[in-house]
Amino acid sequence: MVCVRVSFALGLLGLAATGSLGCSNEPAKPGPEVVLEQFGGKLGVDVGGTAEVNVDVRSRGDAELTVRLADVRTDKYFGETLELKGPGRADDLGKVSRILYSARFTRPATDKGPCAGKESSLLLTLTRTGASPDVNGSLKAYCTPDAKGDEVDRILLKGALPRLK
Repeated sequence: MVCVRVSFALGLLGLAATGSLGCSNEPAKPGPEVVLEQFGGKLGVDVGGTAEVNVDVRSRGDAELTVRLADVRTDKYFGETLELKGPGRADDLGKVSRILYSARFTRPATDKGPCAGKESSLLLTLTRTGASPDVNGSLKAYCTPDAKGDEVDRILLKGALPRLK
């Protein structure tokens, strides 16, 4: 229950009154998510091509990550282009002065590739040390929706994600 109690005096009449404002049985609704930090840039990919990555760090360690692969091609899972966007995490690993950005993306079944006929998932992990804009990490593909089991492909990512906000 959300309720604000208000007490006030009606000075001229010498009366005291107590009232309740905004009382309801509805739970409090959270305000809009606040973007605390934004990072973005193009990262190099070990097999060639680029990965444009954006990270919006929101309150409570939550983040939204966007990855756009361009001209990336492997013999297994990854084609030339791919765009992924979704919720993730931004975890401060304080003892080692690092921040870990991570997200899992689920993709519907396709009729080709190593995951033909199966839902697949991709796991993105990027690590930043201290205040440096440099990050490194990977994007791994799995033929399961929960990013468990044997990975079927992996690309390595490295470069700078400078602060945008």
